[in-house]
Amino acid sequence: MAQEPLKLGKGVVTPLSLAKPINKINIGLGWEVLSGNALDLDVSAIGVKSTGKVETTADVCFYGQLSAANGAIVSSGDDRTGGNSVDGDDETISVDFTKLPDYLERIEVYVTIHEAKQRNHHFGLLNDAYAKIYNAESGETMFIIDLDEEAFGKQAMHVATLSKVGGKWNVTKVAKPLDEDLFVILPKYGVPVTA
Repeated sequence: MAQEPLKLGKGVVTPLSLAKPINKINIGLGWEVLSGNALDLDVSAIGVKSTGKVETTADVCFYGQLSAANGAIVSSGDDRTGGNSVDGDDETISVDFTKLPDYLERIEVYVTIHEAKQRNHHFGLLNDAYAKIYNAESGETMFIIDLDEEAFGKQAMHVATLSKVGGKWNVTKVAKPLDEDLFVILPKYGVPVTA
């Protein structure tokens, strides 16, 4: 009998591996827009060192760079409408822990709405928006994070932090709504950007 996925509590640090090591996870993003709206959500993963900064811009996975950290972090691509699937993820980022460079200590996961400020878009225009973290090998969903309920009126969300402690990876639900786009978020981690 399949277990129900655990709803990850905000701020709770949870090991990704309790019984046996999990080598690869997926971060799935899905959404449905309310009638008359067209919103482009994007999931991004930023690999950082213990200093909280990137080693190189090659450690950032987003719609403009679909592979990062020497191929350990890979995006499925950019879905601009939320219509890539009927009942599944519209965008996915895969993280293979066996391939991650040793210097990476955290992976920061964000969801942003493309051109949100210019178009006056926010999470309140969405229905059933979620980010979920699941075992890529077994397909078992470990955590589901509701986006539209926790960020109504906001344009981005710091969803989760994957962190390495003692060589083992954990996940922490951050769920911090933001009024920032990716061009504001990335420089906080030492990533130079141009519009």
